[in-house]
Amino acid sequence: MKRVVTVVTLLLCSLSAFAQQTDALQNWTAPPFWASPQAAPTGSGDHGGRDALASGRQALAAGPLALPFISLPPCRLVDTRGNGAPMTGGWLPAATERSYTLTGVCNVPSNAQAISLNATAVKPAGPGFLVLYPAGGTFPPVSTLNFLGGDVIVNAAVVPLSASGGISMALGVSGGDVILDTNGYYAAVPSVLSLNTQTGDLTLVQGTNVTITPGVGTLTIAAAGGGGGSPSGPAGGSLSGTYPNPGIASGAVGATQLANGTAVRSINGAAQDLVTIQGSGSVTVGTAGSTITIGAPSGSYVLGAPGDSTLIGAGYAEVGASSIEFWSATNTSGAPTARYLPSAVWTGTEMIVWGGVPTTNTGGRYNPATNSWTPTSTGTNAPTARYYHTAVWTGTEMIVWGGTPTTNSGGRYNPVANTWATPPNAGFAPTARYLHTAVWTGTTMIVWGGYTGAFTNTGGIYNPVGDSWQDTSVLANVPSGRYLHAAVWASGISPPVMVVWSGYDGAALRPNTGGRYNPALNTWATMATSPAGREWSTAVWTGSRMIVWGGWDGTSPVSTGGQYDPVGNTWSATATVGAPSARYEHSAVWTGSKMIVWGGFDGNNSVSSGGVYAPTGNDWATTSAVAAPPARYAHAAVWASGRMIVWGGYNVASENTGGVYQFLSVFKKN
Repeated sequence: MKRVVTVVTLLLCSLSAFAQQTDALQNWTAPPFWASPQAAPTGSGDHGGRDALASGRQALAAGPLALPFISLPPCRLVDTRGNGAPMTGGWLPAATERSYTLTGVCNVPSNAQAISLNATAVKPAGPGFLVLYPAGGTFPPVSTLNFLGGDVIVNAAVVPLSASGGISMALGVSGGDVILDTNGYYAAVPSVLSLNTQTGDLTLVQGTNVTITPGVGTLTIAAAGGGGGSPSGPAGGSLSGTYPNPGIASGAVGATQLANGTAVRSINGAAQDLVTIQGSGSVTVGTAGSTITIGAPSGSYVLGAPGDSTLIGAGYAEVGASSIEFWSATNTSGAPTARYLPSAVWTGTEMIVWGGVPTTNTGGRYNPATNSWTPTSTGTNAPTARYYHTAVWTGTEMIVWGGTPTTNSGGRYNPVANTWATPPNAGFAPTARYLHTAVWTGTTMIVWGGYTGAFTNTGGIYNPVGDSWQDTSVLANVPSGRYLHAAVWASGISPPVMVVWSGYDGAALRPNTGGRYNPALNTWATMATSPAGREWSTAVWTGSRMIVWGGWDGTSPVSTGGQYDPVGNTWSATATVGAPSARYEHSAVWTGSKMIVWGGFDGNNSVSSGGVYAPTGNDWATTSAVAAPPARYAHAAVWASGRMIVWGGYNVASENTGGVYQFLSVFKKN
């Protein structure tokens, strides 16, 4: 999922008074990552060697191809006019190459491989252009900025550095003065290099009287109870190692100075009593008391899981997401029984899954921070077993409603108390149904459509505060009855509306129609028709658009989709180049900037592939297949504060397995 960029244009403006400015420009933004176009993949497959990361296990064993941005206070590097800049050179004639060594200036280190520059052409004769490129490199076919002459033109760009840390610049057509400011650079992340000189996935085998116990951010190597002696080394006979490495397997980091034969017996099958961890770059490995600390001096960088409390507690600050993706498995110990078609919500700390096939009223709460499960109550007020139901999260409770066996009952679950409240008032609820949709508006739940014995276009608004229902309008502009349609709550626009689209209407048709429902006025507005209709599609809300993708068109699965603007009532197609293969009964989540689709059924087999869609660029990237969960469809998925959790579903049998998909973050030592 890397993006290879030679020069990225970020800002273009005219500053008429810039000739008098002497301070470096303060307000431009650099991309969080940069990859050299000359960087060759170090492995096979579509991931350029990142397949070796194996669920994040090697995240600290080698720097990523995509280098992180390391910010600096804005600083002037070059001003050909002088003005006290560290590098000058005078007026730059047209078609004249001039080179500057930037490392060592403005705190740009010698290991920088690219630099973020804000380039200014100051009153050139014009018209003409400025090019920036690695010193000694080939003259580029594109310009960094273009000018008409007599003005001051500014543009920001990322420019690769030569091996000696230099760049060259030239003005085409006409000469002028040039200013270069920097706000940071791109360099390899310091890392832990090896364990007993070995790299890759490593397995430690415990000794006769020594146990190895993994924990959250900690690996403990300790003498077992019951005699047999303690290992040599720090007092107390145990070592606890803290390490900035997410998703690490049992025994992936070892102890030092355990050498009396009762300690670690082997690494990857080779007998070992002494374990040595080797740091690289500015990362150090130290021992003090009974702790092994893998760390780095202030200002150094490591990779870790988003929000890694161990790193944060060790004095690291999370500075941004990387492009390094990885999967880790959800725990099966304590997990709910295998099932498909469960519902799922994210509470802010836990994923709650409930119901499903085989028909059940059981569920579980999954905490990704501890990789642990807690069963949901089946006691007083718990809803009856069902599937094809809906669930929403209100901020304090999960509301489930409807489903098969056909019902208009439901329940309200409080995860803090692990109790079910009196179910939503069935006396005034909509007609019993399944395969309907439900959205949460912030104060109410709206259910609509589905199958009641017929395809319906009715629905209801449930207010949990008053335990009351209100019917949705069936008057002007209401969409035709249907099920397996898409629905989102379009918040952040005026007025906010529920958008429903497509589905199956029972007449062997998949209409590409829909509607916009305003609950405040209890009215419907029409919706533009596009793309082609389908059932079993997914839909997410971006804050300004509804994105629908995939599904079944009545003949075959599809890999198309669209972005819908409810304010303008317009559609635009999602890209098909690079899109995941056609599928339905897949999942989709919204990250805050991208849509991730995963899994599903392609008409013949379940799949374990997926894609990440960026609506701003209308492009796709492939999700990693390394350590991904087994193929499945009809599973649950939520976006969980920086990670996607998938669970359950069906492959050749029902599943109670799952996976957590996330991107490593860059952490800086304070």
